[in-house]
Amino acid sequence: MTRQIKTTLMVTLLLLISQLSFAGATEDLFTALKASKDKEALAAIAAGADVKFVDPSWGTALYCASIDAGPEVIKALIDAKSELNWTHPANGYTALIGAAHWGNADAIKLLLAAGADVKMKDKFGRTILSEAVTCGKLEVVKLLVEGGADPNEKYSFAAQPQSALMALIPAYSPAEKINNLAEIRGKMQGIGFTFSDNFINQKESDFSSLGDIAAYLISKGADPNFRNGGWGCVLNQAIQFKKSDIAKAILNAKPDLKTTMRLKGSVSGFDATPLMLASLQGYNELVEMMCESGADVNVSAKEQNTTTTISVGVGSTTTYSTTVRKYNTALSVALDNNKSEAAAILRKYGAKEPK
Repeated sequence: MTRQIKTTLMVTLLLLISQLSFAGATEDLFTALKASKDKEALAAIAAGADVKFVDPSWGTALYCASIDAGPEVIKALIDAKSELNWTHPANGYTALIGAAHWGNADAIKLLLAAGADVKMKDKFGRTILSEAVTCGKLEVVKLLVEGGADPNEKYSFAAQPQSALMALIPAYSPAEKINNLAEIRGKMQGIGFTFSDNFINQKESDFSSLGDIAAYLISKGADPNFRNGGWGCVLNQAIQFKKSDIAKAILNAKPDLKTTMRLKGSVSGFDATPLMLASLQGYNELVEMMCESGADVNVSAKEQNTTTTISVGVGSTTTYSTTVRKYNTALSVALDNNKSEAAAILRKYGAKEPK
């Protein structure tokens, strides 16, 4: 009996030691991942870390690794049977969506090869391509499209129709991206995450122009006439956001140049065409491109403001009504905003002087 009790205690002690060691390896794994230390992460995986453990903040190890871990770590986690499509309850991201957001191309290649679902959306309904375009890397966008992501997939965000091409417009240019990453590094360090030197030392040349990404998406089926509520269309939004390189890519696809958006004028609002918007901004190359494509240089948009005054006399009422009208054209908009070069281009293509 005594020998049996000793044996039982010994087995229990060995199991406890094993569990403590296992728990220690798991903790070591997350510590290494959050410090972007790949060698330590690989050692923790080899020591038996629980790759299915879910950290309340960082999710699974594979999800956490998708941010900045190298291919060896990603492969080791996949080989250890990590759950490929685990979804974070806070944002709906999977490891593949996370890798797309952060621009981790090596992770994307391995995750796609392992069978990660490229068609999953985040908690807000955004597609993986709408996340990928914000990372600013054409390579990442190409990998996902080649892996089955649809460049023309529509979705709803904030009760507005969206697409990957539309999501590209507020993205950062290469120069802006470098400044943005510096801000992100500080914020991530504040919550306990340190990026690798490879991530920190990225240069402008590591990122693609937004125009190149837009051109690729359009070549793969993205709709250059995509319509979006108050913006009218994706071309209008590109011009208003001062993303001329995206606008050029859209114009090269010969879009509809008649779709208008509501713009505030000197009297009231008016419906501005893409040509009017480009003329107002002084985007001369865009003005030339639209004129060459056959845009109507003399289409007009009316502003109207009516003021009514009522005069009440003894035994009588008199009503006075005043109506102010202004007719806008691309040329009048250019002249009103001192865009003389744009005005000259418009005149070259037959724009009539405003009345």
